[in-house]
Amino acid sequence: MNRKALPRRNPSNPVIREYDLAVARGQKSVHVVLHNKGWVVKSVGASKGSVYETKERAVKIARKQAKSNRVELIIHGRDGRIRERNSYSPR
Repeated sequence: MNRKALPRRNPSNPVIREYDLAVARGQKSVHVVLHNKGWVVKSVGASKGSVYETKERAVKIARKQAKSNRVELIIHGRDGRIRERNSYSPR
């Protein structure tokens, strides 16, 4: 068996840093981030996310999830930085 080691997580990556901070604070949120296969919709704390070809489709699905779960939606740009943030949590 020829196994390859997984790449180390880069804590200076803004996507990883934001995700780690949200997990540490116990916040529930849905993130839309660029992945090498498309745009990923991932909930904080989930081990896997769903991949979509276009950002528009990913945002539409993520917004629906965030509204139904009453959590925050965080949309990242191609560079990984947060471009938009919407809260659907109860007041």
